[in-house]
Amino acid sequence: MRLFLSGILAVIAVAVFLFIDYKRFLSTPMVVSDSPKTFTVQSGDTISVLVRSFDKNGFPLASKSPFAKTLGSYYFRYLAKSSRKANQLKIGEYQLYQGMTPPQVLDTLVSGKTIVYSVRFLEGWNFKQLRTELQNNPHIDHTLLFVPDSDIMATLQLGDGQTAYEGQFFPDTYQFTKHTKDSKILRRAYALMQKNLHKAWQARDKSIKLKSPYELLILASIIEKETSLDSERQQISGVFHRRLAKGMPLQTDPSVIYGMGDQYNGTIYRSDLKRNTPYNTYINKGLPPTPIASPGLASLLAAGQPDKGQSLYFVANGRGGHTFSNTYQQHLQAVKIYRQQLKHATTGSSQ
Repeated sequence: MRLFLSGILAVIAVAVFLFIDYKRFLSTPMVVSDSPKTFTVQSGDTISVLVRSFDKNGFPLASKSPFAKTLGSYYFRYLAKSSRKANQLKIGEYQLYQGMTPPQVLDTLVSGKTIVYSVRFLEGWNFKQLRTELQNNPHIDHTLLFVPDSDIMATLQLGDGQTAYEGQFFPDTYQFTKHTKDSKILRRAYALMQKNLHKAWQARDKSIKLKSPYELLILASIIEKETSLDSERQQISGVFHRRLAKGMPLQTDPSVIYGMGDQYNGTIYRSDLKRNTPYNTYINKGLPPTPIASPGLASLLAAGQPDKGQSLYFVANGRGGHTFSNTYQQHLQAVKIYRQQLKHATTGSSQ
């Protein structure tokens, strides 16, 4: 009888010990090396797999008992099953922090609130720059590395037979989780460009002569490359619209530079203005055949809403903006002033 009672007392003592130890485990912050720690839940992972991964990844499930490692692992599995979260793990990368308790860790791994990365496409970038930014991001799955630019639209099944890829992807910051495919990000950028292009086309001044949203996109890309000042976009748009209406060549350097491709070394020479390329708007009237960059919303709207002035020319003013002129003689005077400013600045910096 005494032996039986001793056994009962021993069982009760163990049960009490485990209960107290389990409660202490739940409220004891876990030790994290190199906090915050990145922890990945992969496809097919179970609670048992995760428990084994904790120690390997510097996130031990330590209990205060003499059997810390064994009991800590058991406690976490019990916590997951008793809370009915064992089958609710969400695939992805998570950040775990010093001071988190086991219930907080479990809640994090079933929350789906994975680490979010981002890639940014800047206004005025061409497609080559955009692709380089994608390829340099280590968190993206690169599925398009061997697809030439000319095949991108067909590969992604974008557009309605339009093969030109330039200017089709909206400049913005795109957030994603690890292992998102580059193709998915490009599709998002394309969809956003279509949305904003439609918005700009619907808001356009109906008196302008642009025939399609694509022509508006082309003009917007030129405006984007000509100025970074919102206050100037409609003025520059007005210059180009009036030139188009009068049958004058646009004479815009950014399109010439785009047509030069890798031959551009940072300087445009007079001989470059005579290069016979489809993008040379000094010798070809009208718009170039495709956009030359990715315009932002401000340039898209400006392309459809030109100002009502009379200027036909503009040149840099040396202060980050431009001087606009109605006549060629006024323009020549503005160019002369700008060159004098450049000469003075060069002379001053060399002294």
